[in-house]
Amino acid sequence: DTAFRRFDGFMRALPAGVQIFSLLHSNPELLDLIADVMGSAPLLADHLSRYPMLLDGVLTAGFFEKVPERGAMTRDLKRQLSFVSDFQDQLSLMCRWTKDRQFQIGVRLLKGVSNGNIAGSELSDVADAVIGELFPLVVGEFERQHGKLPGRGLAVVALGKLGSREMTVTSDLDLIFVYDIPEGIEGWDTLHSDGARPLAPIQYYARLAQRLITALTAMTGDGKLYDVDMRLRPSGNSGPIASGLQPFERYQLQEAWTWEHMALTRARPIAGDEKFQGEIAASLKRILTIARDPEKLRQDVVEMRDRMAQQHRGESIWDFKHHRGGLVDIDFIAQYLMLRHGHEHPQVLRRNPADALTALLAVKLLDDQAADRLVFALTLWRQLQQMIRLLVGEAVDEAKLRPPTAKQLAKCGGCPDFSVLKALMQDMAFAVHNDFRQILGVKTET
Repeated sequence: DTAFRRFDGFMRALPAGVQIFSLLHSNPELLDLIADVMGSAPLLADHLSRYPMLLDGVLTAGFFEKVPERGAMTRDLKRQLSFVSDFQDQLSLMCRWTKDRQFQIGVRLLKGVSNGNIAGSELSDVADAVIGELFPLVVGEFERQHGKLPGRGLAVVALGKLGSREMTVTSDLDLIFVYDIPEGIEGWDTLHSDGARPLAPIQYYARLAQRLITALTAMTGDGKLYDVDMRLRPSGNSGPIASGLQPFERYQLQEAWTWEHMALTRARPIAGDEKFQGEIAASLKRILTIARDPEKLRQDVVEMRDRMAQQHRGESIWDFKHHRGGLVDIDFIAQYLMLRHGHEHPQVLRRNPADALTALLAVKLLDDQAADRLVFALTLWRQLQQMIRLLVGEAVDEAKLRPPTAKQLAKCGGCPDFSVLKALMQDMAFAVHNDFRQILGVKTET
């Protein structure tokens, strides 16, 4: 019944004149796919109902093959953008292109020809490609109004799941913006851009950053690209929307809280002048490799985990992020060890927590059993989280979980049935939280 209701919604959304039944008659495998989507993947079903033209992509040769790497994605998007010149048309095209790619990645995940780790990387490549092409378009539009400033301009830095390349089909973008203050420029604070509507540097880069955010979040006739979260910028919501590189580094070295450095372990410059991006990456490395007081670091991490536990109870085993022994515990272990040992072992600094745990094992800062267990649990949580986003949405209510969905989740977790999956999840959560307590030196339950 649910599948038929979703199919009815899909049919109602089709533009007049689309001969859907002739299309299905000519392509029987397309009906099988639509049935799978409507019957078991509400997020994909909603996507298809909102954007019926996604079916065009399914009929394209290579839809079920491996998703192209970022370079090929960028070339494909750039080629399509070359056919339109109006900014609003370019934005709409990017939305359609993004939905096509996200739908393809989701279908591959649903069909079992991909997995959570691969999907996370592919979805991050999509976002990288979109931001990489959208950014210069926004800059061009902005410069036509306000002109330019000396230096290498603004750069976009990704944090969160985009930074670590672990995006899900519902992830937003955690971004910060850093701009170049050229050396030897006198009177920078009183300087103005050279356009028809000149702006001082702080206002110039703040408005440019806001233009990009607006472009990413604007609702077009083809939907919007992404939600954007700016809370990880210096000083959080009260801080400036964009920072000069030198003030940014000074703030991080002199004023930032430990949690801000934990967030920076995932930071990755993704757009802007390439040489300037390299300088930002070098600045991030200097920040992350400073010598730290091990005990203060340990206390800060434990206290932050306690605060998060108070805000997000994480009582359900299906809350993969906040449940004790879930993603936050693993992330905090990796981030704590990177910040503690990064000064002596900079090679352990990795944006992806699985890569960080492997690097920590290589230099004997994590024992074999703990590393294997943490990487296994991280892979399991990622797999299930990606599939849950497709099959259920945000929250799992076991009482309403249909048998086919439960079976598919078990298969995703590599288990013969749902009860075995739940037992595995509980065992892994207990073991990971125990690792957290041992590595962070927590003597009592927190």
